[in-house]
Amino acid sequence: MSAILTKILNFTEPFADTNARKESLASTADALKESLDSKLESLRTDATHAGKTALIIGGSVLAVYLLLEAILPDEDADDETPKGKKKRPIMVEKQESSVITKAVAGYAVSFLLGLAKQKLSDYLATHDQPHATQEDTSSPA
Repeated sequence: MSAILTKILNFTEPFADTNARKESLASTADALKESLDSKLESLRTDATHAGKTALIIGGSVLAVYLLLEAILPDEDADDETPKGKKKRPIMVEKQESSVITKAVAGYAVSFLLGLAKQKLSDYLATHDQPHATQEDTSSPA
């Protein structure tokens, strides 16, 4: 019973501590705002990095596509004829390539694939370590 008596004798206003509560809530809100701002900035950085990587990959794919379109013959070009003209079959003799030509082509493809592999591994090594230089990541030849 004495607890009730002490509460009655030491009466305080019910909203006496509102200013302190407002200040603590304001400081908490500021801390949360700073945390959200830093997380948003890191998301922006990550999105920018992912976008640049996607553009590099897309550009590479487009370049390979255009290169192949320029090098390889267009099969549909033979089918197109002006209106009113009949198609005439064209006889083409297929020439077999020599063993030497096939070997040189094989060596060239192997060399180019090895070069592409080295460049890709160098790019991935520098991509994982942003402060690494080209000399640090290249393997001895």
